[in-house]
Amino acid sequence: MKRDMELIRKILIEFEELPLNHKVDKFVIEGYSYDKIIYNTFLLEEAGLVEIIDTSDDDGKDFLPVKLIWKGHEFLDNIKNDNVWNSIKSLISSKGGNVAFSILKLVAEEKAKEIFGIQ
Repeated sequence: MKRDMELIRKILIEFEELPLNHKVDKFVIEGYSYDKIIYNTFLLEEAGLVEIIDTSDDDGKDFLPVKLIWKGHEFLDNIKNDNVWNSIKSLISSKGGNVAFSILKLVAEEKAKEIFGIQ
């Protein structure tokens, strides 16, 4: 299965909107299969951006969302704005399409600096 940065952004936004002491039976994002959501959410947990409870069993992988952690908030703050996100995607696409997460993170930071006039 492939990492999907568009889905990852949506998952981060959903995590940010979770209320304190929430109860979520199944994490749903319209237009995406649950398997893709699970896979990309586990990647976010591995990257240290979200906290989840792994509820996987013999029937397959599954999770309960807990919270967006500090690094997740930092990254999301740089990509949450639709105009910024579209600009980042356009830049990456013009350079060949796919980039490592570390590069995407740097590009997002640079775009945020550009918007706020920070050198």
